[in-house]
Amino acid sequence: MNSQIYKGETTHCRHMPRKHAFKYRMFWMGIDLDELPSLDRNLSAFGYNRSALVSIYDLDYGGPGEGDLNSRIRKILNREGVHEPIDRIKLMTIPRIAGYVFNPVSFYLCTDPDGSIRILIAEVRNTFGEMHHYVTKLENIDPGSSENLQCTIPKKFYVSPFLRVDGEYKVRLRQAENEFSISISLFEENKCVLSASMMGEGKELNTKNLNLALLRFPFFALTIMTRIHLQALKLFFARGLRMSEKPAPSHPSTVPASHIPWWMRLRTALVRSAAHRRPPLNPDSQSIIPTKDSQ
Repeated sequence: MNSQIYKGETTHCRHMPRKHAFKYRMFWMGIDLDELPSLDRNLSAFGYNRSALVSIYDLDYGGPGEGDLNSRIRKILNREGVHEPIDRIKLMTIPRIAGYVFNPVSFYLCTDPDGSIRILIAEVRNTFGEMHHYVTKLENIDPGSSENLQCTIPKKFYVSPFLRVDGEYKVRLRQAENEFSISISLFEENKCVLSASMMGEGKELNTKNLNLALLRFPFFALTIMTRIHLQALKLFFARGLRMSEKPAPSHPSTVPASHIPWWMRLRTALVRSAAHRRPPLNPDSQSIIPTKDSQ
């Protein structure tokens, strides 16, 4: 089995115009898409396209289209002009837990027949129900090593009312046998505005390791959306950052929201209103607010 389960942490640090940082512990899965049917048969708590304590559904990933997830991701590669042979695709993602899932970003590591990662797909979601796929080739940082990789990606997708749509991401990735780390720095006008990373140690994805992760992080998936909104409130009220209104999606690689519930419409209206107001508290505060995982 190539699939693994990872335990580690994620960190976020805003550098401009106000400093703000937080980190928390997390777990995620690194799933070889070819192994999904086998994982469904062999893991008692895991389901593929069916209800289970932990599950992966094709409809949660890849955007609309026919076929299973593996075939739809390969169609995205073809659409983006990737013609070199891709042997395996490994999905780094937080699964559904008790039926709930929200991934701000999932990564697809696309390897050639020699096992080297050649292509990275970053599947980014915002809290307005939209999805965007960034497809990019990776370059080796260290000559003679395929473990340390990097790329630069032009930003084309609205992810936060506190960030512009333009800019560029500088990405560094390390994938070794039992460890994975990725760091992303957002630059606007050649200045680093935000940096984020996730890193962890991987173990075999089996029933024992999955159950241990669930015991340690029983409510992890449910807390992601809560954390996002709590940090947004801190940025607006405590750090005095202005909001920007969400534009209508226009890039061909952006998948619009398929369903907009009432609470999402309400939040969109609140962001639109806040975008035209001055932040309520002291905009000169520069200290970093660290937030530790409560689990």
